[in-house]
Amino acid sequence: GEYDRHTAALWMRRLGPLGRLVGLVSPSPNTRRGDKLGRLSSAGASCDYRELRTVFTRRQLSRLAPDLMLPERRGWPARPWDDDFATYLPDDLLRKADGASMSVALELRAPLLDSTIVRRAQATPAEMLRRGGRPKGLLRQLAAELLPLRAHRRPKRGFAAPVGTWFRTDFGGLRTLLLDATGAVDAFPADFLGVELSRSEIVRIRDAHLGGKEDHSQRLFALLVLALWCRQSRP
Repeated sequence: GEYDRHTAALWMRRLGPLGRLVGLVSPSPNTRRGDKLGRLSSAGASCDYRELRTVFTRRQLSRLAPDLMLPERRGWPARPWDDDFATYLPDDLLRKADGASMSVALELRAPLLDSTIVRRAQATPAEMLRRGGRPKGLLRQLAAELLPLRAHRRPKRGFAAPVGTWFRTDFGGLRTLLLDATGAVDAFPADFLGVELSRSEIVRIRDAHLGGKEDHSQRLFALLVLALWCRQSRP
């Protein structure tokens, strides 16, 4: 429960109708920070928490697939991490972990998902979990009793692969693959996908990213995977 989006969601809930004013902000999308602010702006305009963690915001989807029926708005939950626990964790993080570990016959354990720990955490007030006003304050306090000082005070390190840079530098041939897969005439067949994607929008975000003007790392990776899936799965 310590992602930036959780803090943002709680503040937006407190702001109430005033939170829609955030939707008037138009940050530059050429950095990861600008991309985050763009998500917050879109979430504020639509009053939808899940906008903060989606790859394509509603605004971006409306340009990419104008005829797509968008999901129902969710509002601002009182405990946004509960929403993540019910959807993002099993549908994304654990799905990736299970697939990656099973592909190499690796036994994976997630000790913090022990049922007893989960029930205790869900029953503990958020302010207690953030003991001392620090992110993961209670967990850090427990870690301080068990781990060396250099360990429990280390900052968080993510596992994100720098695909955005790889696209620009053609590391492993990724730029070439991206151009080939997404540039094909039948890369995204509407009759197979059930929705027509705007080729001009795909080309726009691809060129903007490769030219270093904007950051569309996750979106381009998603489009690349979709194009490859269509190529392999279409009858």
